[in-house]
Amino acid sequence: MEYTEVVDCSRMKIGLEISGALGVGGYRRYVEDIVNALTEAAPEIDFYLYAAFWGGFPDRAKSLNIHPRSNVHWILKRVPQRLVLPLDEYFGLGIQNALLRPYNLDLLHGLCSILPQVTGIKTVMTMHYAGEWPFRGLWNRFYNVRLNSASMERADRVIAISDYTLGEIRKTWPLPGERFAIVHHGGPSVEFRPAEPEEKKPQDFKPYMLSVGAIKVPKNPVLVIKAFAAFKKNNPESAHRLLFAGPDGDQAVAAREEVRGSGLEKSVEFLGAISSERIPELYRHAAVVLCPSTTEGFAFPVLEAFASGRPVIGVNRAALPETIGDAGLLCEPTPESLSEAMGKVVNDEDLCSRLTAAGRIRAKEFSWANAAQKTLAVYKGLLS
Repeated sequence: MEYTEVVDCSRMKIGLEISGALGVGGYRRYVEDIVNALTEAAPEIDFYLYAAFWGGFPDRAKSLNIHPRSNVHWILKRVPQRLVLPLDEYFGLGIQNALLRPYNLDLLHGLCSILPQVTGIKTVMTMHYAGEWPFRGLWNRFYNVRLNSASMERADRVIAISDYTLGEIRKTWPLPGERFAIVHHGGPSVEFRPAEPEEKKPQDFKPYMLSVGAIKVPKNPVLVIKAFAAFKKNNPESAHRLLFAGPDGDQAVAAREEVRGSGLEKSVEFLGAISSERIPELYRHAAVVLCPSTTEGFAFPVLEAFASGRPVIGVNRAALPETIGDAGLLCEPTPESLSEAMGKVVNDEDLCSRLTAAGRIRAKEFSWANAAQKTLAVYKGLLS
C-alpha cells in the first residue's frame, strides 16, 4: 500500500526524507519549519516528502504541519521500517532505492540525521547531533549509531546545524571539509510572543521556572532538580515552582526519585507531553527558562523563550553558548552554579529586564527564510 503523487517531470525534483519527524520533538518541528520555508522560497522546484513506515500509515506523516503548496508532493510507502532499514543496511538489498527510483529525483536530502541508500542521484544529510550519546536498545543503537554513521559516510554533502555540531562531527568522521556546510535553524513561530499587558494569570498563580524537553539524560533533569533544591534552601520565602514540560524518558524515574529525596513533591511538577497550542503560554508566564543540556546541537527552547520575552539560563557547554550569545546567563553544569544563576534572575528585576530585551533581539537573528536559502545553495552547489 502506498500514498503517492506524481507531477510534471520537466521540473527539478528534490526528495526530502522525513521519517524522523513522524514522532514528537525537535525533528518534527525542524521538518515542518524547513520544508515550509524551502517550498515557499523555491516555487520552481518540486519537493517530494518521502517516508517509509508502517504504524499509523499515512496519518502520522500527513499530520505534519506542511503547507499545501503546488510544489509539495508526498511519497509515502507502507513498509515495515524496522525490517527494511536493516535489510538495506546489512545486506544491501536496495529496497528504498527501488521505492524511490520511479520518481527520477535529482537529489535526496535526509532531514533527520539518516540517509537511505540510493544510487544515481546526489545526496545531502542534515546532521543534528554527534559525539557520545547514551542510546539504549538494539533498534536505537542501530538507527542512531550504525545507520547514522553509514549515512554520514555516503552523503555527498552534510549540513550541520551549528558550529558546535560540525566540530563534533569532524572529531568522529574525519571527512574532507568541502563536504560540510553549516545552516542554523530559524527562529520560532509567531505563537511564541511575550505576554500582553491585558493577559490575566489565574487567581492562584504561582511563579515557576520551566524546563522544556523529554525527561532524558541529555536534558539533565536531575541536575535541574538538585539546583532547584539548593535555590529553595537559599531562598526559603520563594513561592517559585519547577515545571518540566515534556514526555517521560530514560531519566523519568531518577528525576522523580530526586524530587522525593529532596522533599520537593509540592514544588516540582511533571506536566508530560504538552500540546503545541499550550506550550507558548507556558513560556510566556515562566519566570525563567532553564536549558541545562550538555549535548545540545542546537536549542529550540532557547529561541522560543527569547521570542516569548522570558530570560534564559543555559550551561556553558555544547551549542548553548552559540545559540544564547550574550542574551542569557551561562553557568557551569553543576547544581551550585545553576542554583546561583536561578537566584540572580528571579531576585534581580533589572537583570531580568535586560535579559528579556536582549533575548527578543537575539531571537530575530535566526530566520527560517535564511536557513532555506542556505540549504538551497547547498543543493545548487551539488547540482551545478
